[in-house]
Amino acid sequence: MKVKKYIVEDMQDALRVIKKDLGPDALILSTRKVRKSSSLGLFSKLVLEVTAAVDEKDQFQDNPKGLRTYSKEGQFPEEFKNKSETKLLKEEISELKKLIYKSPEAKKAETDDLVYLRQDVVDLKNIIYSLAKDTGEGKALNLHKNLYSIYQNLIANDVDHKIAYKLVSIAGLNLSEDVIERSETLKKYMIKMISKNIKVSGIKKPETKKARIVFFLGPTGVGKTTSMAKIAAQSALKHKKIAMITIDTYRIAAVDQLKTYAKIMNTPLEIATNPDSFNKAIEKHSEKEFIFIDTAGRSQFNKKQMDELSLFLPEYEPSEKQLVISVTSKSSDLKEVVKRFSKFGIDKLLFTKLDETTAFGPILNLSVWSQKPISYLTTGQSVPQDIKVANPEKIAELIMLGSFDSLRSNVEA
Repeated sequence: MKVKKYIVEDMQDALRVIKKDLGPDALILSTRKVRKSSSLGLFSKLVLEVTAAVDEKDQFQDNPKGLRTYSKEGQFPEEFKNKSETKLLKEEISELKKLIYKSPEAKKAETDDLVYLRQDVVDLKNIIYSLAKDTGEGKALNLHKNLYSIYQNLIANDVDHKIAYKLVSIAGLNLSEDVIERSETLKKYMIKMISKNIKVSGIKKPETKKARIVFFLGPTGVGKTTSMAKIAAQSALKHKKIAMITIDTYRIAAVDQLKTYAKIMNTPLEIATNPDSFNKAIEKHSEKEFIFIDTAGRSQFNKKQMDELSLFLPEYEPSEKQLVISVTSKSSDLKEVVKRFSKFGIDKLLFTKLDETTAFGPILNLSVWSQKPISYLTTGQSVPQDIKVANPEKIAELIMLGSFDSLRSNVEA
């Protein structure tokens, strides 16, 4: 028997390397986490050490009774003839789960070995999702072929796989097979279902004579200044009494840009350099209908910058805070942005740069994860026209059909 050890990043990497090196008949004997040091012995990281083996003897010889046998053609044993590769992996997951959750040791303590076994379960699940996507084995997810096609489409559109699977699973439970067989009817049903998972809310109208203060917050480079200008311009065109304040004095271009917009709109613009001047500007325009506040872009990981921003965000009534985020960012990054900015009491999400992507799933992901309503979507650089009031049906069509045309008819109300 030939035995070898491998240092890999994860179980999926291990399976690939071992299969290439020892062949498809290799067996994994053990796995454990070890630390891999750099050349200087610093900044070591955890990696996976996998021990695998393969019998160097004739693997096609007669085996003792009870062992699985392989034909000379290398086919699956008799009991596996009707089982797909993903089916076998699912059975392996089931066995691992039994080791984890049903062993007496698991009830007593959380040992390192059990932690590694749990990670193996996660790795194997990821392999199944990968196999299902690459080989078209929708059966691995127990889905009808039409539901699996929609599932693949949602994943391709960057919808989180858990959200995508939940949506198609619910559809599978609620619809008859006859309806599922009709692709167009099924798509319409999915659009309706997705829309029910998306909350929307525009900027509320003032309920008193006091100005409604609208803050635009977010990380750098997402288009806060332009988004605010678009909303302010549309308000001005409707003859609403508005004022703009910027505390983004870090970028000269941003101030100059707003000065130009303010001049065109014949709207007052105040530049606040500290909390005191900011409060005075608020008081000065308190009789307006709306005061729009442009804030400086802040990295969600920079505590100092976030603390500085908090000085300008005391509790004003009535007010609302719009978190401006770019749909071109990864869902995992957007999730972190929402989490970090939530300390400021975020009320709504405003998505920008829809014209710069073909994957709109992050809109649904963030709506589900944050449970915050979506206010607006920006679709280009032009002021004031390239901004749309969020509409759940239009967003659902965007996600399902992947077509930007679904927003063309959504004109500001």
